[in-house]
Amino acid sequence: MGKSWPIHQVFNHLISIIFFLIMLGNNIYIYTTNEYIPYTNKVLSGLVFVASVIFCIVTGIKMKKNVFVLVVFSALLTLCSCGAKADKNGWFSDFEAAKKTAQAKNKNIILMVNSDYDIDGSATGVKALTETDDFTKTLSDGYVCVHFDFTNLQAAMEGPGIDATSAEQKSAEKRKETLQKQFLVADMLAIQETPAMVITTRDGYFITNITSDFASSSVDGYVGLINAEKQLVTAGKK
Repeated sequence: MGKSWPIHQVFNHLISIIFFLIMLGNNIYIYTTNEYIPYTNKVLSGLVFVASVIFCIVTGIKMKKNVFVLVVFSALLTLCSCGAKADKNGWFSDFEAAKKTAQAKNKNIILMVNSDYDIDGSATGVKALTETDDFTKTLSDGYVCVHFDFTNLQAAMEGPGIDATSAEQKSAEKRKETLQKQFLVADMLAIQETPAMVITTRDGYFITNITSDFASSSVDGYVGLINAEKQLVTAGKK
């Protein structure tokens, strides 16, 4: 009969395999995601992954040390995967991060802006566009989507009350900082009425406006408007 492994060694190798699969999945995500991941992070991630593979195939290391080192590798990979991310519906709120993603993927940018002063009857369209991922998924091959939400501005600029917790204070400061950056972009693109939808180059330069009353809930209708406008812009360049 062959020599059996002690239970602690079996557990040790099992832990190694699990961490290896986590690291593999993390690297696949980093190199395939549409989100912006800095190039240096990608390189570091690859190096950490190679180191983890070498470590996982080395035998004779005590279980506690093995697990500790693998946890360190996983922490490094988590840092490597940090980048600007879109929300669950595929919208960025950070225009600079969206530009970097657009530049990396060679795509244009669609900027959607809504506010407390949206034109009457537009709530249906705004909700259809921003509260599901149907729109962003349909256009993901050619565009990076950005959404500026200028609703509840007064409360955001005034900040929380004196009884707010530290976490609430930090959240409010972050929201205010985000809004100030978004205001600059909206001003640069001369957005004066909301809802507004603007197409820019991957570098953030204005291409065209998408004209709509945003009364429709049909995502396909908005996609059609964008495609039609794209054709007009292309024809105008000829």
